[in-house]
Amino acid sequence: MKQVIKSLLFAFCVIGAPTNVYAYPFQLNPASFQNYMNTVKWSPGNKVKFQDLSRCYESKSPPSMRGFGFYTCESGFITWTNPQGTRVCEVDGVTFKDDNRTYFEVKSCRWK
Repeated sequence: MKQVIKSLLFAFCVIGAPTNVYAYPFQLNPASFQNYMNTVKWSPGNKVKFQDLSRCYESKSPPSMRGFGFYTCESGFITWTNPQGTRVCEVDGVTFKDDNRTYFEVKSCRWK
């Protein structure tokens, strides 16, 4: 009887466990995120290289908002090369949303 109760409790805990699993294509650390971002294919003719990403954290939206996960770095640099030339930009934010969308904003750039 004791074993049956333990089994039922275990099954209840597994069934009641949260089903939102945030899967990222990188480990949750700045170096792994930076390596991943350097593999993202940007628009044709643009090469983007991320460097020195830091002040990174994971955040999750409430389940009522479909429960997305985000990984953001608030500091770093990118070297952005396109047909107009090469710029080095300070990153204001780089975010990966767990539905495989990436975003970044820059606050200042200088031509290399």
